Amino acid sequence: MEFARIENGVIVAVVDTDSAEKLGAGDWHPLPADSHARTGAKRAMFDENWLTRPMSELHAEGLLELDPKQKFEDGAIKDKTEYELVQDGLRDLEPDEYLDHENKEVVWGDTETLYANGRLTENQYQERKQTELEEWRQTAEVTRFQAKAALLHLGHLDIVQAYMNSDQATPLEKLAWAEAKFTRRSQLVNTLGQSLLGLTEVQIDDLFLLADNIEA
Repeated sequence: MEFARIENGVIVAVVDTDSAEKLGAGDWHPLPADSHARTGAKRAMFDENWLTRPMSELHAEGLLELDPKQKFEDGAIKDKTEYELVQDGLRDLEPDEYLDHENKEVVWGDTETLYANGRLTENQYQERKQTELEEWRQTAEVTRFQAKAALLHLGHLDIVQAYMNSDQATPLEKLAWAEAKFTRRSQLVNTLGQSLLGLTEVQIDDLFLLADNIEA
């Protein structure tokens, strides 16, 4: 049979013996066969039958110690959400994350959303927007049809076509104008846009955005 010795409300020993007389001095208590008693646990954690009391009671009385990243909810121990970890100072937000307080979530956001939620300063916002613009300018691409349709819409197509038919255009420029499947924001496009059409960088941006939304 097992016996538990208690000191200051804490179980300090659990001994299995066939005779209580062998236990020696101390506050010993006989344990039933299905006892949950264990060394180091507080006596108050168990009922009169030495079974573990409901966790809700233990938590309410401060007898249940949880990991900082855990919580007691609906009668059970659960892991805290990412939102709760951030709120409790147990987790830092990544550079592109922000707190959605309405839905209580940690969310990844684009530059505009991060700025709107106070995750970027004005300088950080402007720097990121400029970086994104430069990256877009390097990769922006439209079909030859879209490019010509946008030029037509803005009244520039005849000017470019006349240039391509002239001796000023290089053989490579003429070949690209006639055969290229896609038009990218290349040095050639920038040069033609600025020197031939007098467009600014921003106007060339607008030209590509317009072209990208044109469908055959």
